Amino acid sequence: MLKAAEYAEEAKEISPPREQTNATPQHKQQKKQQKKQQKNRQVELERAVEVAVATTVEPPGLTMATIGVLESCWRQKNGTPRQFTLCPSSRATVHLTFGDNPFNALDGLQEFSHVYLLFHFHQNGDYNRKQMKIKPPKLGGPKVGIYSSRAPHRPNPIGLSIAKIEGIEGNLLHLSGIDLINGTPILDIKPYIPRWDSIPDATAATWVTEPPVPPITTITFAPKALQSLEALKGQLRFFSPGEGPGAIMDGIREALGCDPRSTRLRKKYGSKVEFGFCIDVLNIICEMDDENHAATVADVELWPHDQ
Repeated sequence: MLKAAEYAEEAKEISPPREQTNATPQHKQQKKQQKKQQKNRQVELERAVEVAVATTVEPPGLTMATIGVLESCWRQKNGTPRQFTLCPSSRATVHLTFGDNPFNALDGLQEFSHVYLLFHFHQNGDYNRKQMKIKPPKLGGPKVGIYSSRAPHRPNPIGLSIAKIEGIEGNLLHLSGIDLINGTPILDIKPYIPRWDSIPDATAATWVTEPPVPPITTITFAPKALQSLEALKGQLRFFSPGEGPGAIMDGIREALGCDPRSTRLRKKYGSKVEFGFCIDVLNIICEMDDENHAATVADVELWPHDQ
């Protein structure tokens, strides 16, 4: 018995044959009969497809357990890097909670440099999960199919990321190069294995490799912002005061360099309004200069939610 997809494929392939010139009456009758049989067969296949679709049974729902929660220097979606390689200075810690002895699950992971994080997009909110086309920010407006993008709003809100291992303490996994926000539920952790996971000849769409939205190439810090960074460095949670302001300044530069603004915000306001985002416990206030692909960190203050 043919499956629904096979019925549909066979139905597409059926097409009436070409008429032959100077054919005998008997041959014409045979061709006519053949066309009729093919038409009947096509109707039969189309009906079979309809029946197969109508009787398809949805599989039972899946239940997954959260194995831990991510504590991240990115406190909200706004400003968080869209890919893990964009901000290597960013930091986070996975707090493992699953099992009687969660720390046992990390045994041996110290022999690897990077890990995959399978996680839940827990802040998607009320979104139409059946919407099959989205507008990637880097594309600047046009739509692509959801499966050709890494957009968070998907039929199943599950994400995949890679992070660098910075250390392991008991049930704590310290990471860098993170692109996930604070409080992200972690579903699984797997080691990254270059021998099997790296594909040197892999290709990607040109809008990914050569995005039409240009990066921000010039980033400066106003004197007021530098003074604030120096004054607030002792309150940082992910960047040690002993590192000075230089470490978190690198994180700010990396975040701004890939222009974290949404397509709507960039097109509607451009350089007319200030742009702000949070890293660690700091609210970074920026002035954007789209004409020169530049940004100035005008001021830095404590993020209001942490006061």
